[in-house]
Amino acid sequence: MRKALAASLSLLVVASALGPAAPRAFAQSVTATAGAPVVVGPSAIAGAAAGQSGTSPLGALSLASSLVPIRTLTAAPVVRARATAGEKPLTLTPLANAGNELARGVDPSLSLNALFQASRLAAPAAEPDLPFQEGRGSEPLQKDGGGEYLRFDSGVPSPGGPENRDNPFRRGVEWVKNLPQEAKVGATIAIVVVSLLGGFYHHAAALNQFWQKSKSASEVALIDEARAKGDAPTLATIAKTAHDRGDRMQTRIADAEKNKAKRVENGTHDTVKEGKRYLAFDRVVETRAELNGNAVTADPGKRIGVTAPQRWRETIAANEAEAKQTGFEGRLALILRNMSGEITAEETRAGELQQHVDRFGEVSPTLFGGAMKAQHEKGKADLEEFRKNEIGVERGMLTGANAAMRGRVSDRLYAEREDFKTHRDHGDRLSESYDRNVAPALASAREVDSELGSMISHRQSEAAMLALASLHTSDIETYTDSDGKTHTRTVDNSGPYRLMAATQASAAQAAAQRANAALARLRPQLSALQNDATIKSESLTNLLPHGAGVEVHGGHGVVFDVFLPPLFSLFSGLSNASSGEHARTQFAPILSSLDRVASTVAQRRDGERRWVDQRIDQDLSEQMAKAVAALQPEKQ
Repeated sequence: MRKALAASLSLLVVASALGPAAPRAFAQSVTATAGAPVVVGPSAIAGAAAGQSGTSPLGALSLASSLVPIRTLTAAPVVRARATAGEKPLTLTPLANAGNELARGVDPSLSLNALFQASRLAAPAAEPDLPFQEGRGSEPLQKDGGGEYLRFDSGVPSPGGPENRDNPFRRGVEWVKNLPQEAKVGATIAIVVVSLLGGFYHHAAALNQFWQKSKSASEVALIDEARAKGDAPTLATIAKTAHDRGDRMQTRIADAEKNKAKRVENGTHDTVKEGKRYLAFDRVVETRAELNGNAVTADPGKRIGVTAPQRWRETIAANEAEAKQTGFEGRLALILRNMSGEITAEETRAGELQQHVDRFGEVSPTLFGGAMKAQHEKGKADLEEFRKNEIGVERGMLTGANAAMRGRVSDRLYAEREDFKTHRDHGDRLSESYDRNVAPALASAREVDSELGSMISHRQSEAAMLALASLHTSDIETYTDSDGKTHTRTVDNSGPYRLMAATQASAAQAAAQRANAALARLRPQLSALQNDATIKSESLTNLLPHGAGVEVHGGHGVVFDVFLPPLFSLFSGLSNASSGEHARTQFAPILSSLDRVASTVAQRRDGERRWVDQRIDQDLSEQMAKAVAALQPEKQ
């Protein structure tokens, strides 16, 4: 199919580039379907598609979309014909030159080796042609006004001379030949496009027919029926049958590839390519049966996830109530650990099943997918249902129950252990300070820096447009007056450049305004940081931005400027890139200071969180060990 696509695109490019010769050149490449006559020669066009609807090419286009998979044919005035009749593709083979050149003596504008090569590229795997038989499937070459041509009737002898010039093929050819040049090129392109779509359609039809004849196609209908009935045993049987059949085919494919054989060793001696298709079919059947069986059964031995979500919910609720009452979390912790392991196994299996569905999608038609596309969509829907209704639900239950359990353990340790209380309080203070004061100030500072960068970029673009405008204020233009005399004049073409410069200037002003707004938010945020108790207790005040305008009033906070008044004035007067770069340079120390403070606070906060989490993990491990010991029978 990729080769057919490449050939069709090659024809499109060549036909478009040939100019007036394009329609005639394209006529060198024709397609045929069994039972439909084909006129081959310099005046033929698009094989059997030409002229089927009388004198309009629209009929040819509609016919092209219904052609069976074909082999592209190339004809020359001196050519012999070989054909396979019946349902197999028809072939016209130029015999004048084994090097893929058309026979000599052809009009140079029509002897397109490129078209011939394209037709060779589009050809499917070679099939043996029947020997040429005089009087069967061919007629002698005859002369007509448009050049030599051959009438071919798929093995049925029929007259093919000048007396048949009024047949639909000839009328279609003449219709195209009489079109204006622009219309000829358009008709050629349209024929290529529709032929390409026709190729996709029939490729898809062949794949779907291959699928419908497989055992897998009959099994998927049983899957939908069993799911509707809640018939888990049938679904399990289908899944196992498809799995075993797929494993056998996978082994045969591996053996064939190892031995460099073209066919697999099975009863029908399928090609390796066909074997891989069958394997993809079996895997998608296995996937759908397994997922649908998982959805309708609660039997742990027949489920992907072993324990159903509802059973998990009931178990967690019962053990959570016991833990709250007794303060012992060991049994609940064991249950949640097992649940986590089961979710991991479910996600792993879902990934494997996803590969099966994806592989089936790869062997399915991209366009005109039909029944195969429907099965691909059903496979994806089954997987999505499993991920949402089982993995997602269980993951949510695990997250909630685990957080609540760890919270209870943390509160107990906070009440029992002074060291735990100290570390948790310290971490909480750092977290609160970061979220309330540090993060907002850092965000504002980064916004100021970003908008200054944007302003600089727009000012640079404005300067470039103004420079171009100055180069086009006095352009020399040549024109012809009404008497046919040529003159020159000076014109001002700077308008478009000045307009673009004005647009960039407006964008620069908007960026400067946004920088000013962020700076206005930053000033009180910096003041809040200077007064933050945690920042002071952590000895981080010295890392904050400082300026000459800092004043302390009786220990009641800080009033300071920190370069802000100069920056405000600069931001309001950023008339060029240089002034913006100067402002950004002056602002850089403020941003750098805030980055250091934020990084330090975050590191200390995360360190305390790790310490607390480690103590909680240690306590839960000890409780789980006690729970395991309690479940073991007492030693005699």
